[in-house]
Amino acid sequence: MLPRAMRDLLRYYGRWLQSTFRVVRYFFIAGAGGIVISVATSVLLQWDPGLSQSVKDLLITLRWLVPAVILAVLIVAAVFLAPYWLSKQDLAGWEEHDQSGDEQLRDASADVERLHEELRAASAEFERLRETKDGELRVASAEIERLREEYEAAKPHVQVEKTPVVTVAPKRSALGRAMGLLTGRKASFLVAEAWFSNSPRVRSTRARATEVTSRITYRPRQNPDGGFGLNGSWAELTDMNEAGVRGVRDQVDMSPNSVSHHLPVAVKYPDEDVCYAFRYEPARPDHRNESYALPVGETSVVVKLTGVNIEQEFAFTLRNHGQGGGLEFDPARGAVPDARDDAHHP
Repeated sequence: MLPRAMRDLLRYYGRWLQSTFRVVRYFFIAGAGGIVISVATSVLLQWDPGLSQSVKDLLITLRWLVPAVILAVLIVAAVFLAPYWLSKQDLAGWEEHDQSGDEQLRDASADVERLHEELRAASAEFERLRETKDGELRVASAEIERLREEYEAAKPHVQVEKTPVVTVAPKRSALGRAMGLLTGRKASFLVAEAWFSNSPRVRSTRARATEVTSRITYRPRQNPDGGFGLNGSWAELTDMNEAGVRGVRDQVDMSPNSVSHHLPVAVKYPDEDVCYAFRYEPARPDHRNESYALPVGETSVVVKLTGVNIEQEFAFTLRNHGQGGGLEFDPARGAVPDARDDAHHP
């Protein structure tokens, strides 16, 4: 098989020969010339019969010589003009190809520009939708945050108002009078209390905490394994602003009105070393139950309030200063300690 360069060269010379020897066209031209000369010589011979024989022979010779010369001249001219014609054909083909390529390029550019426009329109639509969705999301987030704040604000917010240690004298308290009658004592005693109030940010019926019970867990620092828990008893107050009790209840309703609810935690008699966890027992009006005795020193106290709309824990520290000393009762600092209930205590 011939190399490509050789094939291209042969193809070029083939085109050159095809362009040069367009025989039919040249014979038509030569034939037309011969017809013209024949007609002219015939007219001349008829018009002047007296021409010499040499002139007649010349005219007869010109009938075939002139067409032959014309044909030869045309062929020679074609040989020299063929490369020019080929170059013109190639140039025309290239120009046509260039024009076609330019048109295709313009069409492609128009398609690209159209696609760019569509892309810009799609990007603008996407940005608009994104901004719209972002705006809707911000509005929805703000609404959710508002509802959450309203919900949180309307929830009960029970807090420790005070932790007083009050002295209860028999003459000031029905409980004290009852203790004096039953024990034959007239001495005062100390009661450590936790005062709770419900003070939500938004006062509404949803902020009520109802049927609130208490569970109190005690852990002496000197004997952590000797801790125990019991159900607390809410004090029925002799006066809203006065410490002391005249009776107890197992549960209370805490309305969002900042009214104090008193929870007795411990009782101490000044002439005794120990103090006692407060538990209302009709059979023990003096609250001296050895099972609930708390030694001298610090005791961790955890109060858990449970009810409708509430479940909270509060940590305190109870300090018993022993015989001749008093009680201190304060909120504990830091997290609520691990308060363990002993199962044998109610």
